[in-house]
Amino acid sequence: MGSTKSEAQIEEIRAINALSVNIKLLTTFSISCEAFDKSLKNQIKSRIITDKDSISALAGFISKPKYSKSNKNVDVRIKLICDKSNGEKIEVCTDGRKLILVNGRLIKENKKFLTFIKALVGQ
Repeated sequence: MGSTKSEAQIEEIRAINALSVNIKLLTTFSISCEAFDKSLKNQIKSRIITDKDSISALAGFISKPKYSKSNKNVDVRIKLICDKSNGEKIEVCTDGRKLILVNGRLIKENKKFLTFIKALVGQ
């Protein structure tokens, strides 16, 4: 029996590097997903997640994201870096309030996904 795309992604994701700062943190400029690590390096809390249930849940959210037609600036406070067994990475970034990017593309508002992301980092 063949595996579904979601099951394949679950198998491919080895670990999640969860990086976060307080979502209420105020900065003088917006922090992009690309600049998050360097701009807030002294304030970032990092956590490596290898729990299969967490990986499975994340894979379910990112397997078929519903992308937004709009393109908004996301002031990032949480970044998830999913390490896949083939060496590729999937990045999920959010402001922790409403907006979520998957590999740099804004997805439609998804409160369950946002709640899940915040729970992964303990916020």
